[in-house]
Amino acid sequence: RIGGFAGVDRAYVFVLSPDGQRARNTHEWCGEDITSHKDAMQDVPCDDYRWWFEQLRLFRNIHVTSLSELPAEAAPELALFQAQEVQSVISVPLVAAARLIGFLGFDSVRQRANWTEESIALLTIVGEMLAGAIERRRFDLANRRALSLLRSTLESTADGILVVDREGRIVSSNRRFAELWRIPWSVVESRDEGQALRSAVEQLRSPDQFLSDLRGLHEQ
Repeated sequence: RIGGFAGVDRAYVFVLSPDGQRARNTHEWCGEDITSHKDAMQDVPCDDYRWWFEQLRLFRNIHVTSLSELPAEAAPELALFQAQEVQSVISVPLVAAARLIGFLGFDSVRQRANWTEESIALLTIVGEMLAGAIERRRFDLANRRALSLLRSTLESTADGILVVDREGRIVSSNRRFAELWRIPWSVVESRDEGQALRSAVEQLRSPDQFLSDLRGLHEQ
């Protein structure tokens, strides 16, 4: 509800595609009786609004009190704001790892607005927090995809795989390992190397040699 806090009629978030060439309106808040444009602002080519994105890529806030302030090269932006009945607009770049990942925008529709330097500073802080949240979410999604791929790879191999940390906890394994060693899957899921080891040792003819080799691995 940052839009209500900022005293504007519409607030929105655009996120850039991985190659930075297209933008998508992911979130939008509209005041009472204010038209939503979110559905129409999906997969927007950045080159269609070249002036706007040039400013954002320089990490500049865009503060337009009146549409007449827009330069001649911002003709596409002017046409868009006129169609959306925008009178004033402010946009804050969303930056992560020194690259533009999107922008946070605020429209004043009912009347012109002139944001103070203090208000712009606060909105900039909000933008920084939002950029951090977006980047963390992307990182988490990338990690989950990588883990999912790793799990698929582990399960597709014909070898039995067991990964144990230095504290004796099972970090990862595949079902083939449990099948080869005839260890109940519930034991593997317990993450307790000791339980898995006891199940394995019971099936060995020379458990002493096996345990000695295992201790050697732990000491490496």
